[in-house]
Amino acid sequence: MSAPGANFSATGPRAPTGPRVQASIGRPRTARPRETLLSLRAMRLSVNGEPMDVEDGLTVRTLLDKLELGPGPVAVEQNGEVVPRAKHASTALREGDQIEVVHFVGGG
Repeated sequence: MSAPGANFSATGPRAPTGPRVQASIGRPRTARPRETLLSLRAMRLSVNGEPMDVEDGLTVRTLLDKLELGPGPVAVEQNGEVVPRAKHASTALREGDQIEVVHFVGGG
């Protein structure tokens, strides 16, 4: 004989029954805002010859931030065209873009 509330039978643990099962099934899902769903879309770029999946809506500047290349000396080419530093923040990236990034490192 088992103690009241024990969850065992002669063959092993029993599945919980009653209201606890219903509560443990899961919480009702709420709809995500449309802008959250849109920001979850991904696109594939080629960065220095390597495929890279990134979120949709990136600019050259946000890609450089994602690559942890700060505002230091860097040259960027998008599909064979040099992107001037002044246009990094406004140049949108698109699915399939071929990006080449050269980061200059000083030393002696």
